[in-house]
Amino acid sequence: MHQVYSSSKRFGFLLTTCLFTAKVAVGQSAPDYLVTTPGDTLRGRVQLIGKNYQKLNLTRPGQPVQQFSAAEVLAYGNADGVARVSRLVGPQGAAQLLTPVVTGYVSLFSGQNTDGELRFYLQPADSAHVVEIAPATPELTYLRILPGCSSLAFGYGKVQVQYPYNRGGLTRLVNTYNACVRPQQASVAVKNPFKIRPSFGLKIGANASRFQLASASYGGEHQQFVGYQAGATLNLATRTRFSVQLEAVYLSLRSRYGPYDVTAYNTGIPSNSLTTNVQYSQVQLPLLLRYTFGNGLCRPYLNAGPAYGRNFSNKSTNSAGGIGSTVELPAYSLGGVGGLGLVLARSGGPVLGLEARYDYMVGNKTMLSNTPIQQSARLDLSVTF
Repeated sequence: MHQVYSSSKRFGFLLTTCLFTAKVAVGQSAPDYLVTTPGDTLRGRVQLIGKNYQKLNLTRPGQPVQQFSAAEVLAYGNADGVARVSRLVGPQGAAQLLTPVVTGYVSLFSGQNTDGELRFYLQPADSAHVVEIAPATPELTYLRILPGCSSLAFGYGKVQVQYPYNRGGLTRLVNTYNACVRPQQASVAVKNPFKIRPSFGLKIGANASRFQLASASYGGEHQQFVGYQAGATLNLATRTRFSVQLEAVYLSLRSRYGPYDVTAYNTGIPSNSLTTNVQYSQVQLPLLLRYTFGNGLCRPYLNAGPAYGRNFSNKSTNSAGGIGSTVELPAYSLGGVGGLGLVLARSGGPVLGLEARYDYMVGNKTMLSNTPIQQSARLDLSVTF
């Protein structure tokens, strides 16, 4: 009884913590803005799409989704800062969305090139375009873009050691150069906004489960019972179609097997009509990677990931001919879960979801009196704020 109370108390504490963290995170989430090439500022939610994420979708309440190319925007971000700006790569090159790192007499940007590789870019003074820094021969670019500073000795490899080709090294290089040639014009390190959008949700549903011994299944007829589950979710969405979802879910699991011959299972009960009732509760903590398709009102998604389950409130029994015994329960289970779902993303309101999920959980013990393998088919309804 004490174990059941302690486990329930721990779940309540975990759920309360999840609720509080989610509310704080959601309260800190800022809406996006997007500045178009004509200079209009639009507000809504920005999602990166396309090859190397060089296109944008803007979602605004009560309006259809608008798509923009890198050539159609000047910048986007939120109240916490600028996320990306549009720049021409080379004097005759195409527009590309880049992340500002340092702004000043010479500015520094980072982003993916056309092959999807991380690169850094310098914008010369009074120039409308940027120049990609080739990681194999960066000093050739420095000689052209960063002239006139005697403290930077290019051409001897020392600069590459002192200022390596990474965000920190190139930030120091640009700051050093700007302070050398334009000490009266300060360089500014750009604070990029937090890229994670948290959203809190609640879910409830039903499940049907099967249980298996370490070496064999239970015998006899399997009588299916419907269990239930309920819990809280915290979705951490990026500006892409990927997100990470954390959950804390309470499951009530049930099944019945039998009657079957007990001699094969060495239970010690002198009967050939043994019935096994499996009934216990589980607090499941999955960590899921989700990919969402589409941008319309109805958006399907896939998710999958590992899960930890804490088992408690065991009421599982073996019984035959008036003789009964308790089925020992694993203290915890480890496994994986995955699902296919559909969300109804209405503008200006909570997001409704329906998901079919499969759980495969393996207990931490392998004694024949245990039920170490649990397989559950679940159907969940959710609402996300």
